[in-house]
Amino acid sequence: MLHSPFTFDYPLNLRLVKHTILIVTLHSNRLIPLLEVMEDMLHKSYKKYIKAFTLEFAHKPGQLVTSGKPEAEGIDWLVNRVEEDLKVEKYGAQLGHEVEVFHSAANDFRIVSQSTVADLLVVEVQGYAQYANESGLWPLIKSVSCPVLLLPQSVNVQCHVAVHAAGQCSVHMMKSFIKLFGTHYRELPLSLLMTEPDSTLQMESERVFINYLQMYFQNLGAQHVYDDIANSLFDYVSRECNSPLLLVDQQVGKVLIDQPEANRVLIDHPIFIYKD
Repeated sequence: MLHSPFTFDYPLNLRLVKHTILIVTLHSNRLIPLLEVMEDMLHKSYKKYIKAFTLEFAHKPGQLVTSGKPEAEGIDWLVNRVEEDLKVEKYGAQLGHEVEVFHSAANDFRIVSQSTVADLLVVEVQGYAQYANESGLWPLIKSVSCPVLLLPQSVNVQCHVAVHAAGQCSVHMMKSFIKLFGTHYRELPLSLLMTEPDSTLQMESERVFINYLQMYFQNLGAQHVYDDIANSLFDYVSRECNSPLLLVDQQVGKVLIDQPEANRVLIDHPIFIYKD
């Protein structure tokens, strides 16, 4: 029996789609809680290859924090760390995911290099802030090659607020969100804040975009904003939805992070920043 030269019979396991997810936090004891949050937030139909980075030793590459302690105490500390890593890997396996934990090799350079093949970077903001100190969060977000999900200490999403500036970036942002996040998130209200279109073509593109989103989101609202986009976003969140997941592109994300008022958003609300 002849087969088409363009038809390939791959084993089933080679067809399985995987999402590569990077997790960044400060301490090992935050990894399992982060995996729990991700399991709730992200799409369950895809197997995940998770690379977890703990930054508690990143300032001292190649050095153990146990230096100067008795040898036995240092060995106990190392054994405890290995046991913690095994717990994280076992918990990930129970969820059907592969988990690899990085400690002393974890730093921004390693994270940025890994992001070239990643589907999402998840950063626990409070932990990273302790690591980054004055340098802040933006240099990391600017340097990575994949979308970024910033997480506060606790996550309680009751709605989505997305910023749509005229152009394809917002379309790609929402397609990425639909691909990465669980289908149950589509049942939550989605508010689309749109900048004012400046041409008939942009108006028509907005209509097409809204029609597209209505195929996925049961409760969709859209409105134009005429003020500064960051101010409009803060005002809308304070008036209409106090437990949102914010969906923004890189340009708006930078504005939010650079403004002093953004600290409230970073601490209280998760933010999905799409990288084009």
